[in-house]
Amino acid sequence: MLREYLHKEFVTANWNMVPGGYDLEKVIDDFVFMCFFVGNDFLPHLPAIEIRDGAIDMLIYAYKMLLPKLQGYLSDSGRVHLAR
Repeated sequence: MLREYLHKEFVTANWNMVPGGYDLEKVIDDFVFMCFFVGNDFLPHLPAIEIRDGAIDMLIYAYKMLLPKLQGYLSDSGRVHLAR
């Protein structure tokens, strides 16, 4: 169900500037990576990014707006592109 929602959310983004175009698996990898900033059991969360304050929605919005400028996905096969 989450995969379907993520697909519906991200398929409408501007994928023209991303090498290889839209790839749901890579979008999901990036989404999971971004959710680490919200915090989990192993990493402390960033104080400015709180779930109850809409942090996940903000991350999704920022990802969609910045995607054309990134020139690619944030992660690839478990490796993070820090420059992006």
